Amino acid sequence: MRNWLPGHRVSARDGYLRAANYFRTSEFFLHGNHEDPRIYSAYQKSIRAYKLSASLFDPPILPVEIPSENTTLPGYFHRVDKSDIKRPLLILHTGFDGSAEEMHGEGARAGVERGWNVLACDGPGQYGPIHRERLPFRPDWEKVVTPVVDFALTLPGVDPEKIALMGVSFWGLSRATGSSV
Repeated sequence: MRNWLPGHRVSARDGYLRAANYFRTSEFFLHGNHEDPRIYSAYQKSIRAYKLSASLFDPPILPVEIPSENTTLPGYFHRVDKSDIKRPLLILHTGFDGSAEEMHGEGARAGVERGWNVLACDGPGQYGPIHRERLPFRPDWEKVVTPVVDFALTLPGVDPEKIALMGVSFWGLSRATGSSV
């Protein structure tokens, strides 16, 4: 991917965002063989394109690494603005075949537009952790969410009294029904 031309920031941002989605989508259709080298290549290209897009938002969407047990969980902090004004925080998680990057259009930007800071992240069994370390899903998701909330409390502009968590797809369903993953 080449660098964007000055004066074309919005077009570059949106082009990188589309590219991230295309790479992520291509990776999904390769799940039949986990040893296929195209899977990790598509994953890396998707992450790179998304981070390039994220850097072109105003304010920039910040990539984060959330400490959790013996690893880190990848995510993104979407801020309403650059101030440290305390705002509500929405934490977004997806399911088996989703990603923190995909949450961009599945709630993160909508939250920002409504005055919420948003932390979108992957947990074990999801896009980043499964590709980077082959960390599988786990039934004790509260042990995943707790370090995410602890990390969120260190971020600028987060009101510790106003934090919401939204799970989507497999993760959201399993938590809502009380069944284990």
